[in-house]
Formats: sequence, structure tokens, C-alpha cells
Amino acid sequence: NIFRELGTTHHTSFYYGGNLEFANIKVLFNDADYVKSEPDFNSSNTNAWGVHDEVVFDEFFKDFENESKPQFKMLFSLSSHEPFDVPHYSKKSDAYLNSISYTDSCLGILIEKLKASDKWNNTLLIITADHGTVRPDNAAIYDKTNFRIPMVLTGGKVLKDTVIHDAVSQGDIPATILKYKTGKNPFLYQQSILEPSGVAFYSYYIGLACIQNQCDQYYDFAQKKYFKNECDQPFEKAYYQLSNSYFFNN
Repeated sequence: NIFRELGTTHHTSFYYGGNLEFANIKVLFNDADYVKSEPDFNSSNTNAWGVHDEVVFDEFFKDFENESKPQFKMLFSLSSHEPFDVPHYSKKSDAYLNSISYTDSCLGILIEKLKASDKWNNTLLIITADHGTVRPDNAAIYDKTNFRIPMVLTGGKVLKDTVIHDAVSQGDIPATILKYKTGKNPFLYQQSILEPSGVAFYSYYIGLACIQNQCDQYYDFAQKKYFKNECDQPFEKAYYQLSNSYFFNN
């Protein structure tokens, strides 16, 4: 919708090897120009979740190469999810790391193909995760180490190496793209990753959390209790109040 409001001609698409009914994720892509999910791949190379990454990544690249319009594409990987059943690999002692190695190899092949494409110099590629994991040290469910995920911005459009150490979140990705494309950020709570405030918000199935770089505070619904680490508590409470008010009013 935002791309259309900006009057751009970007072709928007989403690729997922699984079932779009899961968690009703299909509603997130009702306005996409093209959506490709498990039934569309016609592949027997599957696990309990759906079609494996190598198949999905290959189709993603083929469509990337064949599209003549500017494009905004999203791919959701699934092979590194439990039960960590991946092809071409014998069973090892750590199935989780084995599955990560498989997805990493698929991603590496995709990036090499993208780099060889004539479109690479005009491409911004963002790599991140949907969530973290309690492995390997079984930290408390609300601990921020479980929610720390990688985020890499690369592509031919990235001309300078840098590392952002401030706290940011997945929700900041749309703001970053739009600030880059238009010079404006239309969102109230999202920030450009390249201009971070050092404040990030995340949630889990029984709680909410807010991070200010090195400090953090959580509210656990089950225990009805705050957990904090030397945070600016008035700021945290104000952030919760404003964000919840915005959510329920919109």
C-alpha cells in the first residue's frame, strides 16, 4: 500500500515454502502483487513445514531476474525451523546447527547469483530473522538474549561498511527503506536503522519488553511483574502507555 501511495511502480511479491494459513500470515500479503507458497512450488523436496529453502531460493532468483519492473521482494525461509530436517546432510549430534548450516549454504548460493546479476548494483538486500531461540543456554523466556537476531544490509547499493551497535528492531526496516527512498519516515514508533535512537520494543507470547541500548525492562503477563535492569523506568512506562494507546486506537 505504501509503495502505491508513493506512486512507485514496484512489483511486490512474497515467497514462502510453507502453508500461508499458519498463524494466518496470509493477511499480511493481501495487497502484494504476487504470492508464492507451498502448493505453487510443485516439489517433493519438503519437510514437516513445507518446501525446502534451496527450492524456494531458486524460484526467488529466477523471478528476480525475469522481472523488468523495479521490485520489492520478500522471502521467508523455513528449513532451519524445528524439527531441523534438511536434505543432503547426514544426521549429526546437533540437528539445529546442521539446519543452520544448510540454510546458510542456500543463502550463500543465492547471494552469489545476485552478485553475478546485472541488477546487483541497484539492489538492497536485507537479511534478518523472525525470532531468536532459547538455545543453547536456556535463558529465561523474557531475557533479551533470546530476542537478539542478526540483521545485515548488503547489495550493490550499500557503498560503505559500518556496524550499528544501537538497539533496533525488525519494525524499523520499513522506516529505513522509506527514509532512504523518500527522505521521510511516516511511522510514529519505527526509526531508520541508520539513525537509531537506541530504543527498541519487542514482545513475546506472554509479555512485552523495551530496550534502551544497555538496559532493559520486561513486563510478564503471567507473573504480572516487571523485570528491569537499571532502566529509566518513567521513560519505559511512558513508552508502553503511548504504544498501547496507539495500537488500540488504530
